[in-house]
Amino acid sequence: MKIVWALPEFEDPKTGAEKYYRQMLLSFLEKGNVTMARGINYVNDRNLLELLQNNINIFKILLKSGRDEIIIEESSKRNKFILSNILLPLIWKQKIIIIVNEVFYPRKKSGAANMLIDMINQLMFKLSYKIIVNSSATGQWVKQHGVEDNKIYIVYPILKYEQEKIPGKSTAYHQPINLLCVSHLRKNKGQEYLLDALARMNRNDVRLKLVGMIKEPEYFNYLIEKIDKNNLKDIVTIQGYCEADELENIYRDADIFVFPTLKEGFGMVLIEAMSFGLPIIASNVGGITDIIEDGVNGVLIEPASADAIASALTRMMTDKGYSATLGKNAFNKYQGLPLWPETFRKLNNVLGG
Repeated sequence: MKIVWALPEFEDPKTGAEKYYRQMLLSFLEKGNVTMARGINYVNDRNLLELLQNNINIFKILLKSGRDEIIIEESSKRNKFILSNILLPLIWKQKIIIIVNEVFYPRKKSGAANMLIDMINQLMFKLSYKIIVNSSATGQWVKQHGVEDNKIYIVYPILKYEQEKIPGKSTAYHQPINLLCVSHLRKNKGQEYLLDALARMNRNDVRLKLVGMIKEPEYFNYLIEKIDKNNLKDIVTIQGYCEADELENIYRDADIFVFPTLKEGFGMVLIEAMSFGLPIIASNVGGITDIIEDGVNGVLIEPASADAIASALTRMMTDKGYSATLGKNAFNKYQGLPLWPETFRKLNNVLGG
C-alpha cells in the first residue's frame, strides 16, 4: 500500500493540526510508503479563474498516481480538489482518503453559496474511499452528508510520545491566580467572553494570559479595546504565539486552563493542558465532549456565556480541593491516551484496510 501525500509538508508547523500532519508525514516517510504530490499550490485562490486553473493543475499532478496508490488529502482544501475528487474515483477508480479535522459551518444561514458548498461536501465525501475524522462530533457532521457509518473512522489527533510522571499539582494556587487560554486569536475562539467574565468578577487576585497566533487582526484589536474599556490591563496579558519551550513554561505556571471556544473539531490544546495536570473549563461544543467529562476531569460550560465562565472560575478558585481533583483526573485521562506509535498504527490500518 502506497500513500500519495496531497497535503502541505508543514516544515515549520505552528498549530496543533500542523504538528499532527507533520508527524504523520514523518512517520510515513520513515515507513517508506509515501510519495509526495509535488507542485500543489495551497494558497487561497483569489478568483474563480485561479480556482479553475489550480484544480486543473492538481488534477494533472494526481493523475500521475498509480491506481494502486491511495491519495490522502485534507478537507479544508476541498475547493482545490473538486475536479480530482470527481474524475479520479469515477473514471480511474482512484482511492481518495479525506481527513476532516473541522466542521464547516456556513457563514450565512441561507444562500446559493452555502448550497453550493454543501453540494461540494456531499460529492467529495460520497466519492471518497474512506474518511478519517478527529472526533465523534466531526464524524456526525460528515454523516449528515449522507455518508455511511462504515466509511467514517475516528482517529484522535494526539501527539503523545511517552508516559510522564504525575506533575504533583498542589491545592495551593499562585498569588495572584494564573489563568491560561491557549488558542488562535479569532472570533470563533470566544476570548471576548472570558474577558467579559473577568470584568464581571471584578477580582484583582487573578492574572490571565491569552496565548496564540493572531488570525484575525480586527478581532485582536477588538480584544484590546475590551481590555482597555473594562480596566483589565493589569490583569490580562496577550502573549501571542509562543515556541514550544516558552509555552511549556507558561503551562507549568498556570493554575486553571480556560477554553471558551464557540466551535471545535477536537481541541488539541486540552490534551496539552491535561498533560500538566491543569483543571480545565471548556465550552460544551464539538469534539470537546470526547475529551472532557463534566465534573470529572474538567468543567463543560455553555458557549458564548460570560456568566457561565465566571461561575465556573469562581467555584474553582473558591474550592481548591475540587479544582485539584479535576486536575488530577485530567492528568490520569492523559495517561490513558495512546502514544503516537499506537495512533499511527491505527492511521496506517485505516489507510491500508
